[in-house]
Amino acid sequence: MMSLHAGQDNLPSESTPLAYTIVTRSHFFLAAGLAVNFRQANPAGRFLIVVADADDPTTGEADWEWLAPQHRHWLDSVSTDMPLSNQNLRSAQQLCRLDHWNLAFQYSPLELTCCLKGRVAASLLRNGEQQLLYLDADTRIFDSVPNCLAPLQRTGGVLLTPHLRRPLPQDSCYPNNIDLLRSGVFNGGVLGFVQQPKPENSVFDFLDWWNQCNHRDCIVDPHQGLFVDQKWLDQAPAYFASVQISRNPGLNVGYWNLHERRIEQQNEDWIVTDRCGPEFSGKLNWKPSATPLQIFHFSGASRVASDGSNACHRLSRHQNRHPLKSLGGTQNLLEGYLASWEQHAWLDYQGIPYRYDKLSNGLEITRQWKEAFRLNSCQIREVGDNPFVDFSNARVLARLEAAANVKHLKSGRFQYHLDGLQARIDNLKYRLDQLPWRRLLRATQSLQKRWFRKAG
Repeated sequence: MMSLHAGQDNLPSESTPLAYTIVTRSHFFLAAGLAVNFRQANPAGRFLIVVADADDPTTGEADWEWLAPQHRHWLDSVSTDMPLSNQNLRSAQQLCRLDHWNLAFQYSPLELTCCLKGRVAASLLRNGEQQLLYLDADTRIFDSVPNCLAPLQRTGGVLLTPHLRRPLPQDSCYPNNIDLLRSGVFNGGVLGFVQQPKPENSVFDFLDWWNQCNHRDCIVDPHQGLFVDQKWLDQAPAYFASVQISRNPGLNVGYWNLHERRIEQQNEDWIVTDRCGPEFSGKLNWKPSATPLQIFHFSGASRVASDGSNACHRLSRHQNRHPLKSLGGTQNLLEGYLASWEQHAWLDYQGIPYRYDKLSNGLEITRQWKEAFRLNSCQIREVGDNPFVDFSNARVLARLEAAANVKHLKSGRFQYHLDGLQARIDNLKYRLDQLPWRRLLRATQSLQKRWFRKAG
C-alpha cells in the first residue's frame, strides 16, 4: 500500500490542484480509503479530509480521540497552515467558523455534509487555493486531478457533471427518469472549481449564491422539490457564465448512467465504452468509443449483511436495473471498493454516534426542534450563538418547544404538515368517541354482535 505521506515534506505550490472530501466521523473509513486510492492516481497530489462533526459543541474544540489506531498518523496533518500540504485533516469549524453551530443543529448528517461543500470551497479559495476538486467519499479516482479539471483549465469556473447523457429506458426498474428529475439534473458528488482573474468567470459569484441557498434549504424534501445541495445545481448554468458542463463519459460514472456506459479493464487501465442505444441501431459501421475512466461513484454500494458477516454485496441500494453479473469490470471495481472498508476499520467507525444529535446536557434533539430552528420559528435563532449550549437551559428550551409547535412551521417540510394533520385527525377521532351518541352507537353495535352470536 502506498504511503499517505508521499511527498509531504515538499510543500506544493498554490497552483497545484487540491482534492477534498467531507465526512462525518462514522464514515471516516470511506475517506481513508479514498485517500489511499487518490495517492495511487496522484502520487504528488494534495488531498484534504474535512470531518463535519469533529468539533465538540460544548468546548468548541476539535476532538480526534475517535480515530482508529491505524489512522492516528493523520493527527500529524491537523494544523491551520495555508497552503495545505500533501495530506491534510481538518474539522469543519476550522475552515467554516461562520454559523457552524447553527447549521450543525438544524441539519441531519447528510444535509450538513452537503451544506459544507460550497462553504469549504469558498474558504479554501479565499485562503489562496486556485484549483479544487470535490469528491464524495464513496468515489474512487483513476486519473490525475488536472485531467479531471481539464475543461476549466483555460477559462476557469465551476465544473458540473450530469447524471445522464441519454435517457433511461422506459421500464419498470428504478431509478427511472422521474426519479432523477426529482434528485436533480447534475450529480453533486464530483465538482470542480478553478478561480481565474477574469471577473466574468469568478467562482465566488456561484459559491455565494449556492451557499445562500444551502443556508436554510439544504434538505431532503421531494414534496418541495428539494434534494440537499444537489437540486439547486439545476439552476446554476442559467445564472452563471462560469458554470461548465462536462459530458466526458469517464467522469463520475455511477449506477444511474451504466445503461449508457460500460466499464472494462485493458491491461492495468480502466476504460469506459459506450453501450449501444436505440439511436445506434441499424448502423453497421458504429463502433463504441473508449475513454479512460476518471472517477467512479459507488453511491449506495453496500453489503447484504450490514455486520460484514456475508461477503455478498450489491452495486447500490438505490437501483435494481443492473445485476452485477451483467456489468463486467464494474463488479471487480466494486469488490475492491468494499475490500477497502475492512482495511480501514469500517465496523469500528460505523458505531460512532453522530455528535450533533444531543444538547450539551445530553438531551436528545428532536426533529421538530431542528425544523423550528431551521425556519427560525418565532425568531428562535435569536436566543444565542451556540444552540447546543443555549437550549440546555430549561427556560430557553421551553421557547424552542413552543416554537416547534407544528402550526408555526408554515413553510416547513411536507412531512411535518402531514404529522400535524394526523395529530388533528387523531384528536378529532378521540373527541368524537367521547360524545354520548357515539358511546350509545358502540354499545348498540356490541349488543347486536352478541345477539347474532347467540342466535347462531
